[in-house]
This record gives sequence, structure tokens and C-alpha cells, in this order.
Amino acid sequence: MAQFIIILILEVVAVAALILFDGVLDSKYYERKPINGLSTETFWALGLMMLTGFVWSSQKYGNMMTDVSSYLLLLAATQLAFHMWLIYILVKAYKAFFAMEFKYDFQYYGARFFLFLSITMEGLAIFGICFLALYYYHTTGITAGF
Repeated sequence: MAQFIIILILEVVAVAALILFDGVLDSKYYERKPINGLSTETFWALGLMMLTGFVWSSQKYGNMMTDVSSYLLLLAATQLAFHMWLIYILVKAYKAFFAMEFKYDFQYYGARFFLFLSITMEGLAIFGICFLALYYYHTTGITAGF
């Protein structure tokens, strides 16, 4: 349980840094340089993260699914959807950010910090999920129906 909470914290920090990145680019105190559709896509990533948390908490505290392999498959599917969507957003943001010209140094460095923080936390979360899956498979031998 503690491992999943650590991964969830990494995911929350990644999404929060992405939101702050979008906020720095669209700040009224600097040049307004929003990336088209980034706010909406980040909202959907947040929704997918909440769906993953709901799936995890429903099994942990509600025991809604009696079959462990079905639960693991559903959890893996929601995690995969969330992380693929977040990677798509980060690649789009990375490409758009480095194509921009900035007049204010603080806006450039602030946005760059939050973008790289989001990329780093997402990478750590993905590595954590991979190691958690390997550990769980090694200790239980459950292959989630494969």
C-alpha cells in the first residue's frame, strides 16, 4: 500500500507541475503564451488519475472485486491510460515550449522548471510502477490473467 501511495504522490506532483507550467505561460504579469488545448488535456489527465485512485481504493477498502487478477488488470489499464495520456501532453508541451521566444527571463526559467519537474516526476512514477509490478509478480506469482 505504501508503494502505491508514493507513486500516487509522484503522479500528483507531475500533474500539479504541469498545471503550474501552464499557469506560468498564461500569466497576466508576463507575456501570454498559452499552449493551445493544454488546460483541457491536463484536466482529462487529472480525471484519469482520479479514476485510477477510485479503482485502487474500491478494492483496498470496499472489496468490490473478488477476483484479484481482474482487479489488477483494471488497475493496470487505468494506469496505462493515465500515463500514456500524460506522456502525450508532456511531449506536446516540450515541443511547444522550446519553439517559443520569451521576453522575460523569469517566465522562461519558471516555465522550464515546472516542465522539467513534471517530466522528472512522471519518469519516476513510471519506474516505480514497473518495479512495483515486478516485485508483486515475484512475490505472488499472479500474472493478471496473462
